[in-house]
Amino acid sequence: MFGCNISEVSSTHYKRPTKMSKTQKTVQQFVADRIEELRLEGKSQKVIAAEANYQNPNMLTMIKQGSTKVSFERAMDLEKALEIQKGKLLRLMMMEHFGEELFVAIQQELDTKLSETERQIIQTIRSSVPHPVFDERAKRVLIALLS
Repeated sequence: MFGCNISEVSSTHYKRPTKMSKTQKTVQQFVADRIEELRLEGKSQKVIAAEANYQNPNMLTMIKQGSTKVSFERAMDLEKALEIQKGKLLRLMMMEHFGEELFVAIQQELDTKLSETERQIIQTIRSSVPHPVFDERAKRVLIALLS
């Protein structure tokens, strides 16, 4: 499908890093930080847990402490509860699971609709703005910058 046989994609082609890059937060750190941000805004961990369809709010404590991981099946519910951009937590989970180099290779292979320049623009936005808002004003500014 992608021009290679799955048996060709082996550990000899992609070295799975033993740790995340120093600038990248772990899923555990990211979730803990976001829960704290929301708590400061008045949203309790109990509410977040309920919105993420966890029956027990202690699951979030266990995730924050690293004693359990967010399941891939639960990622989208947790993203909504944490009020973050769709796919952000899932991307971080995949990067942590597969390693940064393999994740980037997979992402580039699947993301063939974007040019390299478009990828760079999106990556710059994602890395510099925690919760980007794309309203009419932002759209006008972007058009002005690119014109």
